[in-house]
Amino acid sequence: MKPGFRTALAIVLALLWAICGRTSAQTAAQVGDVFVGTCDSAQNNTLLEETDVYTNQGQARTRFNGPGQNSCLTNMTFDLNDNLYVISAHLGTASSDVWEFDNLGHLIGNLGTFSSPNSIAHDQQGNFYVGLGSTILRKQPNGSTSTYVVAGGAKWVSLAPDQHTIVYVATNGDVKSFDVTTQTQGPDLVLNAAGRMIRTLPDNSLLLDSGGAISHWVPKCGTCTRYKLATMYQLPANADSLGLDPDGISFWTINTYYDNPNQLGHADVYRTNIRTGALIANFSLGPLTNGRHYSGNIGIDGDGMNTTASATASLAFPAQAVGTTSSTKTAVLTNTGTVVMTVSRLTVGGDFAVKKTSCRLGVLPGASCNVYVTFSPTQVGNLNGTLWIYDNAGNSPQAVALSGIGKGASNTSLSSSLNPSTYGQTVVLTAQVTSNAPTPPTGTVTFMNGSQNLGKATLNNGVATLAKSNLPAGTLSIVANYSGDAMNMKSSSPPLDQVVFVAVTTTTVASSVNPSKLGQSVKFSATVHSPTVTPTGSVTFTAGTLDLGTANLAKGKASVTSSSLPAGTITVTATYAGTANISGSAGAIDQTVQ
Repeated sequence: MKPGFRTALAIVLALLWAICGRTSAQTAAQVGDVFVGTCDSAQNNTLLEETDVYTNQGQARTRFNGPGQNSCLTNMTFDLNDNLYVISAHLGTASSDVWEFDNLGHLIGNLGTFSSPNSIAHDQQGNFYVGLGSTILRKQPNGSTSTYVVAGGAKWVSLAPDQHTIVYVATNGDVKSFDVTTQTQGPDLVLNAAGRMIRTLPDNSLLLDSGGAISHWVPKCGTCTRYKLATMYQLPANADSLGLDPDGISFWTINTYYDNPNQLGHADVYRTNIRTGALIANFSLGPLTNGRHYSGNIGIDGDGMNTTASATASLAFPAQAVGTTSSTKTAVLTNTGTVVMTVSRLTVGGDFAVKKTSCRLGVLPGASCNVYVTFSPTQVGNLNGTLWIYDNAGNSPQAVALSGIGKGASNTSLSSSLNPSTYGQTVVLTAQVTSNAPTPPTGTVTFMNGSQNLGKATLNNGVATLAKSNLPAGTLSIVANYSGDAMNMKSSSPPLDQVVFVAVTTTTVASSVNPSKLGQSVKFSATVHSPTVTPTGSVTFTAGTLDLGTANLAKGKASVTSSSLPAGTITVTATYAGTANISGSAGAIDQTVQ
């Protein structure tokens, strides 16, 4: 091929590449697409500050360019609206721009020009954080800035799920933290880590790039500030950088290399499961020409952008005593979007509290998490509050209306006027109900002996009484159950052991005629007496072995008539059998028959 032809062909190819780059920028990037940065060190290169976009299956989606030249795109992040922010480091200087693009590749603006920025992150309020080596700069949406001097300097910054803790890699590779709310240095998380890049996950664990090796770190315990190594991933190739997939379960790495003989830049990307370490996907990127090469920077569309969410509208708690805590009710938060949801904080107002939640682990697209709420009223009446859920959803915070009824905590005691007692004696049961409500308890008290309802009485100035003269014999377990009212909770007294003895009796016998004649009808009358009750039941009359008959008591008396008594003197006995509550007894008389 002649030199002139080769030159003409190079010009044509360059023009075609430039045209393709401009037209393909009209194709919108999609959530999950892979963004990679490039470096351009060739003078008069027409393909400047290029970002290439691929689908997560490796098909080229689009490419777009910034306005500068002789630059290297070193780090990127996506904001809540899915706009791309990319650091463009000008080769040969310490000056870098942070360009903002929409997902069509249109240049929106410049976040600012910084000296030697190495990483960028943002929070859910739209603040950006730029790692500048010795300091971290925060730029707010209104344009104002703050600078934080952090221990050990900051090579790489990432924001924790709480949205106020910056986790960063210090210049010596340690992983440290800084609280931007209190502007104080936080605890060291990983020492001697040899870290280069860091990313926090929604469950507060860490992905760390240490010289091309990726590892997963988790807190040593639930309240520990230090982290421990959980997984050292076995990647097919060293990682020049890493990016989080918005699916919440995988991360991406890029390995770059340059073909000097052919002046071509190459890169391979790998997608790995965070939990298992399994390789999910990998592909090679198209070669870069014109002396360009891949910068080793990778980002995944949707990482950091807003999702959508729905939450339980309201929770209504039943009546609860003042000064006590209810069982939990569950508010469900559902991620209805396409990117992982990070819950940064939960706040609750009124007499309500969050007992626990599964939402701080991150919520995958299409999944749900639970917030468990309790109610602890401090006063009587209808009480209301709100659970606020702050996350990266566009409708954040989600509000869950909370309501409950506070009532006075009542206390019921029970006493007996006579204990022990005897069957037939009147026993007055007295229930006293007190409460911490501003008004005295009203309503009724039901007195129970086990499952037996003894009766109900109305409270009068907090006291209810019930008189019983037929309590069964035995050891009874009596409970007073207060029904509650509009201002007071129901309550029950401790069991009262009421001892009831059986009623004692005596039996006497009288004869209508004594002595009597042989064959003469004689009426025998028995009187059964008890000091506490009028006995009931039956009396059996016998004359020796002769059964004279059985008669039922009426008002404590029973009688039989017999004309078959044998001659002589015979003892006639009246035996009262008794009942479950009245003891038996017997009486006798000597009857003479002539």
